Amino acid sequence: MDDHGVHPCVRDGSDVCSVPVLRAANGPGGENSPVRSAAVPKLSTADGLLQTVVRDPLVPGTKGTSPLDPFRYARIAPDSGQIVRSARVGVGSLYDTLQMAGTITRGGAYLQGTVSGILRITAG
Repeated sequence: MDDHGVHPCVRDGSDVCSVPVLRAANGPGGENSPVRSAAVPKLSTADGLLQTVVRDPLVPGTKGTSPLDPFRYARIAPDSGQIVRSARVGVGSLYDTLQMAGTITRGGAYLQGTVSGILRITAG
């Protein structure tokens, strides 16, 4: 950050910023988070956590994808990359978000488009 609180990559838009947003917990400093976000994460200004839908592998520990992968809503701490809480939303390609961005309503509900419709996720 410079004296005005502006990151040097943002000053005039000419620089390409390569600072990772999330770092893997307990990983090397340059390693990105292993969380497989299936949607564009959104920052909640209410609690400072990222909200997204993640795609878990059908076979734990693998990196491939399949039409039967489970999807879950997740809240992620941006400073550590750790998933703070999550809840399953469905299994299979009908829950694929196609990397679309969700929306957080004033009431705190998270709305996320999927192949088959819109998920409405609330704290209750």
